[in-house]
Amino acid sequence: MAITVFGASYSTRTQRVLFVLEKLGLAYELQNVNMQKGEHRSPGFVASHHPFGKLPAIQDDGIKLFESRAIARYLVAKQPGPLSVPTDLAAIGQFEEAASVEYSYFDPAVSKLGWEKIFKKMVTGQDADASVVAQLEWELRQVLDYHETILAEREWLAGSNFSLIEVFNAPWFNFLAERLGYSKEIESRPHVQAWWERVRQDAAWKKITGT
Repeated sequence: MAITVFGASYSTRTQRVLFVLEKLGLAYELQNVNMQKGEHRSPGFVASHHPFGKLPAIQDDGIKLFESRAIARYLVAKQPGPLSVPTDLAAIGQFEEAASVEYSYFDPAVSKLGWEKIFKKMVTGQDADASVVAQLEWELRQVLDYHETILAEREWLAGSNFSLIEVFNAPWFNFLAERLGYSKEIESRPHVQAWWERVRQDAAWKKITGT
């Protein structure tokens, strides 16, 4: 039975789930949720799929889950393979460290920049706060500099193999370059740029983004 994904193909968090599904070769059906119409915040959606009115959520043969990273980890546990979380103690530490960097530093910087530079005007009618943007850009560069250092030593963010860490980061890198106009921040760091090109050439990534 195909896994049902409730999301939107342009949503960065939905892309995480779709990326994993494609990498694992799992059958799925995407049920598009219209965020512009607020369908993700409707009482029915909140009650049935996501108590916080966000995307994505999935239903898999009676199992319901929300939160993109949790879903991704569930899918990898369901279908062991190249995306499986490492079992070697040192590799586990490296993997979890990289996961924490994405969750604690990269995600907040990029998502808040998205709010200031795109969504704030749409939702509130207010312009971006230049001082807030400057602080977030500093935080972004700090993470990218860290990535540049790490990727000078290894091919992928968590080690020698493509992993869930790439899946977690890729949608934000795409958003950063394509929507926020920060492609030069990627291009100016040769190891980050080379990593991003490797991700962009992945067949599963090309399929979910149509590139």
